Amino acid sequence: MGVKCIECTYADGRHRSWIFHCPGCDNPHECDDRWGFNGNVDSPTFDGSVRVSAGGTIPECHSFVRDGRIQFLNDSGHALAGKTVDLPDWDDVHPFPYRAGGHIYEPKKKS
Repeated sequence: MGVKCIECTYADGRHRSWIFHCPGCDNPHECDDRWGFNGNVDSPTFDGSVRVSAGGTIPECHSFVRDGRIQFLNDSGHALAGKTVDLPDWDDVHPFPYRAGGHIYEPKKKS
């Protein structure tokens, strides 16, 4: 079983955020330090909803991530709106290291 979310770091290695793959949008979503995180990359929980918008009045995606599952709210603009599903394992959908927007996404090292 792989990790459900990974740490995003700046090029110098400083922490930036956490990132998970959204099966509704089929894209990564990022939670920075504005969200609380339970620290469990295998079964992540983020405090507060995750809202991704393309600039319109209806969010592209709106969800809660709790205990490794993603609960899509009814105002999401995709087929999983109103459903709750398991987060996919990150390494099943993305190679390492994953780079985007000048940032490097790496798996958190387990102690």
